[in-house]
Amino acid sequence: MNKHDVVITGIGLATPLGHDAESVWGRLVDSKSAVRTLEPLGQGGSAVEDFDPVEHVKQRKILRMTNRATVFSLAAARRAWADAGLEGSTAYEPTRFGIYTGSGESEMRPEAFLPGLTHAIDERGHLDIGAFARTGLDNVDPYVALTSLSNNALCYISVAHQLMGPNSNYVKSAVASSQALGEAAWIVRHGYADAIMVVGVDSLSDPLAVVAYNSLGLLCKDTERVGSAMRPFDRARSGFMPGEGAGAVILESAEGARRRGARVHGRVLGFGQATYVVDVFEGVSDGTGLTTAIGDALADANLAADRVDFIVADGSASVHGDASEAKGIARVAGGALRTTPLTATKPLSGHLGAATGVVESIFGLLMMQHGQVPPIHNLDDPAVDPSLGFVTEQPLKGRFHAGLHIARGLGGQNAVLVLGRA
Repeated sequence: MNKHDVVITGIGLATPLGHDAESVWGRLVDSKSAVRTLEPLGQGGSAVEDFDPVEHVKQRKILRMTNRATVFSLAAARRAWADAGLEGSTAYEPTRFGIYTGSGESEMRPEAFLPGLTHAIDERGHLDIGAFARTGLDNVDPYVALTSLSNNALCYISVAHQLMGPNSNYVKSAVASSQALGEAAWIVRHGYADAIMVVGVDSLSDPLAVVAYNSLGLLCKDTERVGSAMRPFDRARSGFMPGEGAGAVILESAEGARRRGARVHGRVLGFGQATYVVDVFEGVSDGTGLTTAIGDALADANLAADRVDFIVADGSASVHGDASEAKGIARVAGGALRTTPLTATKPLSGHLGAATGVVESIFGLLMMQHGQVPPIHNLDDPAVDPSLGFVTEQPLKGRFHAGLHIARGLGGQNAVLVLGRA
C-alpha cells in the first residue's frame, strides 16, 4: 500500500488561553498566563472561560448526558471542522473519515450520588453499602454513568459530523492525545482512511481530579504567587497547575487536501513512543524512555536530530520529571538536541492532561506560522542542565521548519510528535 504525506487542514480550540488561534497566539507570545486561583478550591489552576455549552449543544437532553469536558471537545471539533472548510463538503465518504480521541479518566459528579447516599448512612455515620444498593440507587441521577464515559467525545463528535471510519479512544494520562494524533497519522499515511479528526480533551481542574493529584503531591506547592508559581526546569519548581480544555485537528492525505483545495496548517512528519520508569509517581528515571521515543519519532520522520528547529517540552515542573526529561533530550544522537531552542507552555495554559498532545501541537503550528518560539514563562533560574537551549525572557524569532513535541505521563509513558511547516 502506498504511503501518503499527512497534513493538518483544520484546527479547533477550547482552552483557558482562548477559543481561536489569534487569541491563543497573542497570549502565548506575550506570556499572558491563564493560571489563577480556582474557587471554591483555593487551588491555583486554569479554566475555560466565556464558554456557553448551549452554543455547541442545542439538545438539552444531550447536555444532561455529557460533562463539561465533553462539551469542550464538541466545541473544538466544530471549530476544526469549519476551519478545514468541511461544512457541507462531500469530499470524503463517511466510512473513509475516522475519529481518534485522547481523553482523561472518567469525570464523575459526586453530587449525583448525594441523594442516594443519604439513604445509606447508618446510625454511626458510616456508609452501608447494602442499604445503598437496596434503596439508595433509586435516588441517584440516572444519567450519571452516561456523563462519565471516557469515550463520550468520540461518540458525540462522530454523530455530529458523521465520522464512520477507523476510530479509537486513548485514556492514557497526559500522553493520550499525542498517541491518538500519532497513530491516526499512521492510519492516513498507510491509506486505511482518507481523513481523521483527532481530539484531545480533559479537565484536571475538576474538583475530584484536583484532590487526587494533590494527594499524590504532584500539584504546585506555591499557593501565594499563583500566576508565577509553575516553573518548569527552574530551581524553584514544585509541581504543576491543573487546567482543562480541548483541541481538535483534521488530518488528511496531502493529495486529498490538494484535490479539494484545502488550506494546510502543517504536516505530521513522525511519531514515537516508549515507556521507562523506576518510580511510578515521580517518574524518576534517567530519561531512557524519552530518548527512545524521540529517536523513533525522528526515524519515522526521516529527519536528523540537528534538523529540529525547536522543542516544545512536556515541562510539567516536577522535581524529578523535569530532570529526567532534560537527560532524555540531552542524550539523543550524542547530544545533537542539547542546544536546540526549547520551550514549554504549561505555565501559561495550565496542565491540560490528556488534551495536551493536540493542544500543544496546535501551539507548535502557530509558532511555525508566526516565526516565533515563546519563552518559558517563570523560568528564572535554570537548574536542570542549564546548557540546554531554554528560550527565556523574549520570544525567539526565525523561520522554523520542524518542531519536536514531547508528552509524558504517570507511569513512565513518553509520546513524541514531529510536526513540519506547511
